[in-house]
Amino acid sequence: MPLRLRPNPTPEQLARLEEGDFYRASGGCICETCGKLYYDHPYFAEEWAFLTILCNGDFVKL
Repeated sequence: MPLRLRPNPTPEQLARLEEGDFYRASGGCICETCGKLYYDHPYFAEEWAFLTILCNGDFVKL
């Protein structure tokens, strides 16, 4: 299965990541916004593909 990458990160998102604005979580957690597993959310842009972006804009490392 190919990676689900979110294209074209915004400058604001990149600045947050450079500051380390992400946290660890289990992929089995449920998103409070859409009700899906964290595993079902897209990975972030290529350089940051180890991170998943949630519906509320949070970045998580699964």
